[in-house]
Amino acid sequence: MLFKILCLISFFFYSAANAGSRQLILDIGNDFFALPKHTDRYLTNNITFGVVDSGLPWYLNSFDDDFEESVQLLKGWSVSQYIYTPENTSLEIPHPWDQPYAGWLYLSNTIGIRKLGQLFLYELQAGIVGPSAKAKETQDFYHDLIEVDRAHGWDSQLHDELGVNLGFTYAILAYRSQSEWGGDFITSAGGSLGNVDTHAEVAALIRWGRNVPDDMGYRAGSPPKDVWSAFTFIRGQQRFVIRDIFLDGNTDGKSASVEKRTLIGMGSVGATLGYDGFEFSYSFDAGSKRFKTQSSAEVRGSLSFSFSRYF
Repeated sequence: MLFKILCLISFFFYSAANAGSRQLILDIGNDFFALPKHTDRYLTNNITFGVVDSGLPWYLNSFDDDFEESVQLLKGWSVSQYIYTPENTSLEIPHPWDQPYAGWLYLSNTIGIRKLGQLFLYELQAGIVGPSAKAKETQDFYHDLIEVDRAHGWDSQLHDELGVNLGFTYAILAYRSQSEWGGDFITSAGGSLGNVDTHAEVAALIRWGRNVPDDMGYRAGSPPKDVWSAFTFIRGQQRFVIRDIFLDGNTDGKSASVEKRTLIGMGSVGATLGYDGFEFSYSFDAGSKRFKTQSSAEVRGSLSFSFSRYF
């Protein structure tokens, strides 16, 4: 397993061949970060490791000259794992009205095109849903490490299915202060199409503080160097869901499923600290119920680390 991860990381750096300020990213989300005691439920853990770099991916290098000099081109590569469990993890056979067990392990390639206050993001996700995503093994390892009981219903998880999603986001920088102390306001619209996740959404982001980075809120730019940055943020999203494999079940219909809600809302509030290319963020994330028999709303916390340097 470690060898595979190292190979993936090497591939990311090989793909990001253009010289520039490369940003390493580690994002972790878990319900443990938001509640006073450990309680696994719904989207209980996610982790992403990636890199953001300037320019286009190697397979699109021939298109570099088609863009004006004022256009900023970005590419991102990442590997992610998402883990879903029901609210009651003590049952060998989970309740049929509860969130199904599932894991989602995938690679992602993102392309960004930024001009002035506009950003176009295109993302391709490809991976596996099911036992091959190794969600059970990851959760068991973590629970053993912190001496928490293991979940007992993983034998009922969604079976293996290859997953492909295509995503698109269009963001507009509606306002940005040019002073050291200030902030910005960013709106966006987009969605995803695929057998794992199909949805449309609108979102808004407000940030205020000292030296807020000019990155459109999507890491489309590096943090400021040699200065302190400290700012708060509030983000809101409204999503119309057409397909969610983690609620609808496997595409062949031969797995656990629940009746999803098509219109859901999500919000985050948090803070970011940065210095000389380092950034650390924490956010408290809450969302409306995602399926009709869900007993409680979604509540979790997210940690984000990034480091930018020329290498």
